[in-house]
Amino acid sequence: MATVKASVFADGMRGSLGNIALRQTRGGTQMLVRNIGRDARSPAQIVVRERMGQAARIWKNMTLEQATLWREYAKGLGGGGLKEAPVACNVFASLATRFLAVNPGGVVPLQPPVSPFFGDAVRVVLGSGNGVLTVQVLQGNSDGVVTEVLIQKLASVHRSTYLEKYRSKGFFDLNVGQMVSLPVSAGFYSVAIRVVEAGTGQSGAVVELGRVVVSG
Repeated sequence: MATVKASVFADGMRGSLGNIALRQTRGGTQMLVRNIGRDARSPAQIVVRERMGQAARIWKNMTLEQATLWREYAKGLGGGGLKEAPVACNVFASLATRFLAVNPGGVVPLQPPVSPFFGDAVRVVLGSGNGVLTVQVLQGNSDGVVTEVLIQKLASVHRSTYLEKYRSKGFFDLNVGQMVSLPVSAGFYSVAIRVVEAGTGQSGAVVELGRVVVSG
């Protein structure tokens, strides 16, 4: 656990993103790095940290005008009433890291999205083979939208699933008739998807598709 020095990025920040969690204490903002899997320094986790760091640097170097636009955007996500609006830097970090996941090496938008994202009508069928999990596309992505495929390995076919335990297997521009094959170890899996607008990082909810058994 580490305490983050107060800055434009860290001030008031709370919540979690991936394996990074932040909370406010009397001593300042504390950052907790939660181990995901057995190797806390796996290539995938290192990439996530690099994206978080890049988002932090971009936020810190924003102009007052740019940061104000993000704060106004975050306020609009509160929905009014008793629902508390999210913190602006959290909103930016979430969109920026997802944008970088879809567009490695891309230039992160410095202004918030100008319109909401309403998702995409993707339809797929799950299957499996020897050491592979398959996704057959019945209805593909709209222009500018990609689909993130997430999996969660289960101890048995009857085990409950948990949103935070899903792991991304990548982002795909799905087309009708396409077959995506994902190499995995033998076992029981729950599969979910999330559609993402490539140009902004906005996303729909994680939608569970079902469970499959992969042979070894």
